[in-house]
Amino acid sequence: DEEALSLYIGTEHELSARVLPEAAYEKDIIWSSSDDKKVSVDENGIITAAADTDGREITITAKTSDGGFSDTCKVVVTDKPVAVESLIIEKDMLRIAEGADSVIEAGVMPEDASDKRLTFESSDETVVSVDKDRRISAKSKGSALIRVKTSNEEVFRDIAVEVVPPFEFELRDNRSDSSNGGLSSAHILPIP
Repeated sequence: DEEALSLYIGTEHELSARVLPEAAYEKDIIWSSSDDKKVSVDENGIITAAADTDGREITITAKTSDGGFSDTCKVVVTDKPVAVESLIIEKDMLRIAEGADSVIEAGVMPEDASDKRLTFESSDETVVSVDKDRRISAKSKGSALIRVKTSNEEVFRDIAVEVVPPFEFELRDNRSDSSNGGLSSAHILPIP
């Protein structure tokens, strides 16, 4: 009754087959697999996924005992995916000067998770934006959240970002050979 299946290693699935018409004399069905080492099938049509098929389809055949009629089901077996349990974020809070950029350091646990893809989005793009390369850009003074989430959106964490105006100050250079009168400028973040 099923033409194709995708199973995880170690799982079972029951296939069913009917002989028509109902009044047929011979109703016994013989089950077989094109590769018993990867996918086995018993006399009741219960298939067991034993090993990864590397994308190759294994054919399960149900055939009438007289050999006159048959039907097939294609089965692909894969490793069960390892789900992401948590996210690792370098900083839960970030203060950044307007006009500056920073890169978000983030990863997943466990390290052998099957899908490590992460997405990033800002709660307010006018304050801070984030691109696909995890680079955040401070646009204007204010606060926003950067949400880091797994591709299936089941696991996420927020990073609180505060964008502050740059603070200008002068540094006096006491060296006698200074060509600009001993002044230089720099931008720093104001200290709260």
